[in-house]
Amino acid sequence: MNLLNRYTKQVIFSTDDASEMRDFLFSGKAIDVDLHNADLHLFDLAGAKLKGADLYGAYLRGINLSGADLIGANLRDA
Repeated sequence: MNLLNRYTKQVIFSTDDASEMRDFLFSGKAIDVDLHNADLHLFDLAGAKLKGADLYGAYLRGINLSGADLIGANLRDA
């Protein structure tokens, strides 16, 4: 799975390992990440650093976002 910058669409992280992706989302390096229409229902994102992330249309049902940094994030239709 490739994670892209929401503005430039450049790959900022690539992995097939869910735990590596989760670690990246908590690292503080996921600023402006494009998670548009992502299925995140299996992730516990409490405390994740998703500043400026595009979560438009993402499937977030049942996930924990408590304490997550969502400043400037697009949560429309999530």
